[in-house]
Amino acid sequence: MGAWVRGQDRPHAEGETRGDVAVALTPGRMETRPQGISDRRDRQATVATSTRLVVEDGKAGAVEA
Repeated sequence: MGAWVRGQDRPHAEGETRGDVAVALTPGRMETRPQGISDRRDRQATVATSTRLVVEDGKAGAVEA
């Protein structure tokens, strides 16, 4: 992962964890949940949500939920 992606301002993109981002959209809100898997090779692996960010209609920017 490029150095421009890593850093303290993007802890969700540190490159050590595999995962996805789940997104829930409604007319007035968007919520994102970056989720990482503990070990992709382990059938008993766990999935953890690192943070939840919300953008609400009419408000600038994302805030932690």
